Amino acid sequence: MIVGRGGTFSSISHRVTPITTRRMACRNEGSKLVPVAWSVGIVATHVESVPVAVLSRLKQRLAEMGLSLDALGRESPLWDSLRESPMRLHVGGWCFLYRIDRAQKAIAVIDCFEVPT
Repeated sequence: MIVGRGGTFSSISHRVTPITTRRMACRNEGSKLVPVAWSVGIVATHVESVPVAVLSRLKQRLAEMGLSLDALGRESPLWDSLRESPMRLHVGGWCFLYRIDRAQKAIAVIDCFEVPT
């Protein structure tokens, strides 16, 4: 379960700012492929300070990460690490902390701050 400043990802979904569900992955259900998107949301409190161009690049990178996560095997030890620790992504002079909820197929940006130069 994804936990941010305001609680769990599901309990704060009414405050999540969705930023992308553009790209779709597919899973095999019987004889047909069913599209399954990774949802991406922002629960960080300082996101209003982030420039629009940086948010656009962030959105693109997180969508690509969702596609990459679908390629990981179920038994990969990386899943344990992704579940236990927030990850960091640097984009355009900003650092974004995010968590991944594999069961919900959700990526949540839980914090962001400008990196001092």
